[in-house]
Amino acid sequence: MPGAKAADIEGRLIGKSVRLTKLIAQIKKLTTVRTPVLLIGENGTGKSAVAEIFHATSGAPESALVRIDCALSTEANFREGLLGLNGEGGVWVKQAKGGTLFLQHLQYLSLGVQKELVSVFRNTAHGFRLICTTTEDLEQLMDEGKFHDELFYRVASLPVQLAPLRERAEDIPLLVKHCAAQATNPLFDAKLIEFTDDALAVMAAYHWPGNVAELSQVVSKIAATTETRVVTSAQLPLRLRELKHWPTLAEYLAGQEKQYLDHVLLTCKGDKATAATVLGVDVSKLG
Repeated sequence: MPGAKAADIEGRLIGKSVRLTKLIAQIKKLTTVRTPVLLIGENGTGKSAVAEIFHATSGAPESALVRIDCALSTEANFREGLLGLNGEGGVWVKQAKGGTLFLQHLQYLSLGVQKELVSVFRNTAHGFRLICTTTEDLEQLMDEGKFHDELFYRVASLPVQLAPLRERAEDIPLLVKHCAAQATNPLFDAKLIEFTDDALAVMAAYHWPGNVAELSQVVSKIAATTETRVVTSAQLPLRLRELKHWPTLAEYLAGQEKQYLDHVLLTCKGDKATAATVLGVDVSKLG
């Protein structure tokens, strides 16, 4: 695999869950192609990390990764940076030549800019690798007339779905250990800091609206400031310990069921009929 090893991918994406295992397998397959990739997922699920992995595997490590946040850039900036004159591409497109153009939060582009962006991609599609992200369903926005159809088909040919942390809670212990080890504590070697089983249980039950980014912030802060090497649930932020932020039993069990269905389907190599037989359910249950 050009540019990066499999270990590099697994070093950036921490966990052993079925959802993450499937994501890593998908990424490994897609690193060999330069077709545009659309990363779909909630904020904090690791879309930027995945984009950086794709860029690193481009085979041109010296090339630029041009990162544009569509939620923050004005239309004037887009017209100058992306569109340029006569739809030939602006300074951002030229900087990305031979590298990667990374457009975050694509759903925030106005319809006018979307339409003009199509012409840029027609003229420059082979000059860079295009990676886009969204937190919303672009196909639904397209059906509602809020997203340009040709732009959708150009950016969404290879969709990659990133699961929210609450759907892969079994990864939390490994993520906690990884994030804690990155901290600097004046009293302890951060790699030796441990979180008790009760602390991990509380963290597994929390819904993590900010996903991995939020968990990283919480763990890093605790690991950097704790005066005890062993961290208990009492040292976690109050919002994590409040029952109002915990899922109902039905929600929790539904999540566990989804993880098990995914695991069996993966073990059956995607054969839904075989998986349904093993599970004793109708094949429609597997989507």
